Amino acid sequence: IFSGGKVGEEGKFGDIQLPKFLSDAKGRVLIFDDLERAKMPMKEVLDYINAFVEHDDSKVIVIANEEEILKPNDDGKLSATSQDYKDIREKLIGRTFAIQADLHSAFSGFVEAVEDADIRKFFTIKREEIETIFTQSNTDNLRFLRQTMLDFERLAGAMEPAHRRKTEALGDIVGP
Repeated sequence: IFSGGKVGEEGKFGDIQLPKFLSDAKGRVLIFDDLERAKMPMKEVLDYINAFVEHDDSKVIVIANEEEILKPNDDGKLSATSQDYKDIREKLIGRTFAIQADLHSAFSGFVEAVEDADIRKFFTIKREEIETIFTQSNTDNLRFLRQTMLDFERLAGAMEPAHRRKTEALGDIVGP
């Protein structure tokens, strides 16, 4: 698959100048994160990854949101990028693991990180409702939930303490 040749001693990898420590990746474990966000064409990225595996005997971990990569266009067909990924993936990727976020555990950790005792209590009381809203949003992005909770704490920090203790009123801010 790789058209650029083997990684050279100068650290040249096809048309890409790699850092010196990658000029000899033999036997290393390399991690490529957020493949779906790569600026390079998917075929090129996978060609480079393949070169590390085939020519340098490196172990490679690819972290990607396959749903995003394989999302069909508006016409229901795969884009060229998606098709390239699908075609090459079969030959290149040995094992696939699906990572599922644990909302319940993450929520507990997010609540513990809240400094304001009134807001921590509010999140604890409204936990089920907040988790339901999050699940219904279909974002499945725990970083987004964490940031929203921190933003809510910041907003509540601008309120008078007497208002922060009114769980029902704070609940109206969160959602229906």
